[in-house]
Amino acid sequence: MSFPYHDRFWTETADFVAERLAPGESVLAPDIFWWRFERIARYRNTELRPNERYDWAVLHKGELGQIAPGVLAAMHADLRPVFANEVFVVWTRQPAPARVPAADPHLAAYFAMLERLPAARPGAERERPAFSDVLPDPGAIVQFGTLSPRALREAMDAFFRHGGYRYVTPRDKAFFDETDRCVRALMPLGTEARILDLACGGGRVGALVPEGGCRALTGIDVSADALAIARARWAGRREFRFAAMDASRLAFADGSFDVVTLVEASEHVHEIERVLDEAARVLRPGGTFIATAANRDSLNQIVARKLGFPPFKTSYQHVREFTVDEFATLLR
Repeated sequence: MSFPYHDRFWTETADFVAERLAPGESVLAPDIFWWRFERIARYRNTELRPNERYDWAVLHKGELGQIAPGVLAAMHADLRPVFANEVFVVWTRQPAPARVPAADPHLAAYFAMLERLPAARPGAERERPAFSDVLPDPGAIVQFGTLSPRALREAMDAFFRHGGYRYVTPRDKAFFDETDRCVRALMPLGTEARILDLACGGGRVGALVPEGGCRALTGIDVSADALAIARARWAGRREFRFAAMDASRLAFADGSFDVVTLVEASEHVHEIERVLDEAARVLRPGGTFIATAANRDSLNQIVARKLGFPPFKTSYQHVREFTVDEFATLLR
């Protein structure tokens, strides 16, 4: 699901903040606003870090119950309402723009919704939600393309530590199954095959290689937590080994492998050109290279552009996405 550009109330709210947001300022907003800002604090962050303060707060009138009451009260004291429409009220500590008048009907509706929230019982401790999602920081969403290589590695460690790809939607499962089917069909297997799986994550490609399907499969990744998952998953396969290594700086001799794979990973690396150069270097002449890439010309993106909406990435974790022609050019 992308940002609802077709909805005027959401779009005008995001535009209002984006036009005034200064570098380094923090934004509390609904999750979907990650499509518009490099980093947002999620409403649940108010439970995780009740003392944290924000420069901007984008408050959905229908979701006020997701915000810790004490944080709401603090925002009302610290911030000023500077924008209001049928869905949102935007608060900021900036001296400009002008404050929304107290008589504004949208602001009045906001406070009416606030009055309808269940009152906390005196002395009762607010029930804290169970944070089971796999974001590196459950309280924030950060676009991975803005991170340094070190910060990206730490984010991926946290992602896998919190469950990684263990929990997938039906759409994701169908997509992964189809991708695996295609990769399996292209992969030449045999008792002498030497396979290198770049950015292996939790060892997904191992499931495509049956017993006796290779002499050795080597998976490399920058995430220690991902490698721990892969090693545990394939502990019974002696021909599988996993090592911490940057795919753009491989510690293997030229022509070391018969097959090199880069599955669901091209979009997650900073230096894709260098990764592809390294893949070509370690692949033997006549070997097989199999790669996938997030398609910037997928149907939903084409339709969105034709409707006049701006380009978008399909995941906050993607550093870069490609058209078929762009990726084909990289492979030449």
